Amino acid sequence: MTNNAGVGKFNPFTATMFADIQETMQLNMVAPTELAYFAVKHMLALKRECFITNISSIGAFQPVQSFAVYTATKAYLTQWSGRGNR
Repeated sequence: MTNNAGVGKFNPFTATMFADIQETMQLNMVAPTELAYFAVKHMLALKRECFITNISSIGAFQPVQSFAVYTATKAYLTQWSGRGNR
């Protein structure tokens, strides 16, 4: 399974509608976590080698002014996808 989805609004945090913040968090964090949760159960049942690949962003490693929520969600995805989650 490959997750390459992402969305984010380029606005100062205080000028961003909360619905837009929720949308960014839902698509960039919640959806990949939920999809992986259900996919891994199916993958384990196959009893063969399977992979989940999450495409993040260079923004995960460096905050960007007016893009804080996006970069924070990509930092989550990067950390969650790391070695500790195998």
